[in-house]
Amino acid sequence: MKLKPNRSSRYTSGLVCTFADRPERCFFFELDKEHREFYQDVCNLYEVEALDWIVHRTGGGGFHFISPTMISKEVWKKLHRELADINPKCPMTTLRIEPNKHPDEELVWYNSHAEVMNAEPQENNYQMCAYLNKIFGVKFVGTGAGEMKIVKYPLPLREGEIPL
Repeated sequence: MKLKPNRSSRYTSGLVCTFADRPERCFFFELDKEHREFYQDVCNLYEVEALDWIVHRTGGGGFHFISPTMISKEVWKKLHRELADINPKCPMTTLRIEPNKHPDEELVWYNSHAEVMNAEPQENNYQMCAYLNKIFGVKFVGTGAGEMKIVKYPLPLREGEIPL
C-alpha cells in the first residue's frame, strides 16, 4: 500500500466512534494545543448532555475527550455542530488511543480526568467502558451492547522525517 506523502511508516491505533453492529455512536472530541482555551467549554458540553466522559493529555499539548455513552447519529451531529468553531478538523470519527505520535508522549498520556454522570436513560457501551477502565483506571459502568471498533492508520510525518 502506498502511503500519502505526508504520512510516515509508523502506525497507531484509533478507537472508532461507531459500532460494528449498532446504529449508535459515541462522542469524541480533540482540542489541539492552539485550542486549549476552550477546554472548559468542551467539558460543559459533556456535562450538559449528561454523557460520561474521560479527558486525557496528548504529547502535542492538547486533549482527547472520549465518551462511552451511546447516542444517536442525530445527537452526535448536533454536538459536533455546537463545537464546530473550536476545532474545524472535527467531527472525530476515530481518536488515537496510543501514546506514540509525539516524543515522550507516554509521560503525559495517562494523566486523565473522568466524569461519571450515570444519566438515565442513556447507557454506556460495555466493551468501551471495560477498555477505558483498563487503560486509564477509571470506573465506567457499561451495560450497552455493541462491538467496539479499533483501526490502525499511519501517523503524520514528524519534523525532519522522510517518508518511505
